[in-house]
Amino acid sequence: MNPIIKKDLQKTARQLRFFLFIAAFLCVASAPLIVVVATMGSDSSAGKVLFAITSVIQGLCIWIAIPAYAGSAIASERQRRTFDLLRITMLQPWHIVWGKFVAIMCYIAVFLTAFLPLIMVSFLFGGIGPGAIAANYLFLLAGAATATMFCLMLSAASSKPVTTIIVGYAVMLLTLISVGPMGALVSFAIGMRMGMIPMQGPGFPSLGIGILATG
Repeated sequence: MNPIIKKDLQKTARQLRFFLFIAAFLCVASAPLIVVVATMGSDSSAGKVLFAITSVIQGLCIWIAIPAYAGSAIASERQRRTFDLLRITMLQPWHIVWGKFVAIMCYIAVFLTAFLPLIMVSFLFGGIGPGAIAANYLFLLAGAATATMFCLMLSAASSKPVTTIIVGYAVMLLTLISVGPMGALVSFAIGMRMGMIPMQGPGFPSLGIGILATG
């Protein structure tokens, strides 16, 4: 295994804030479940609404996590004056960047996996097929990978993690505002074409919301 991946994963797994971050978002995502069940019962439309809300919260979780982790991945090494120690090892520069990228994507995979029970609850209500769930996770992972690469590029070009994180949040916000609505419309149209999103009913375009949340 790449030593950078091993080091970063061990470091993050020892931090309490990593698990508190996941727990906080799971609590936020669980609240709509109670509200939806209380107001809509066990109808299939409740599953669609719950799936859409959970997709938004998943995207928000990724949107908050990536600039914080990827934006400081390399810049923090320079700030702590440990980057030169990495350079004098046998690791090539691309090994360092690849290790940081894979470690961050592992964090994102943990975030998305933690939400899987809530997604399965919406699936049990009906109205949402396995294809919609798989496509939504695919969009979230693709968006996360793109944002991670961009934030790593910013981190590699700066020695100040705070500056990199702020710029990362600003760029992702602009992307969300400019590209998000178009992605939502396209994915909504694909969902209707494939029969995953009905033409009528109170269900939301869950795939589009997933993209809208990640930009």
